[in-house]
Amino acid sequence: MEIAGPSVEQQTEQTLKNLSSIVKASGGQMKDIVKTTILLANMEDFATVNEIYAKCRCGFFVDYSL
Repeated sequence: MEIAGPSVEQQTEQTLKNLSSIVKASGGQMKDIVKTTILLANMEDFATVNEIYAKCRCGFFVDYSL
């Protein structure tokens, strides 16, 4: 797994890549995930993170906390 860069875009994209690698290594698929929880330090990042997750089309519920 890799650590992401400083931007919320880089961090979100790398998080999804890492999550996908872990799920696949366990014999699963991203669609097998029921829910993820995202902790945002800055609510201004919500739209960006939400957009990246929407592009993923993973099919799981995302729970946000600030």
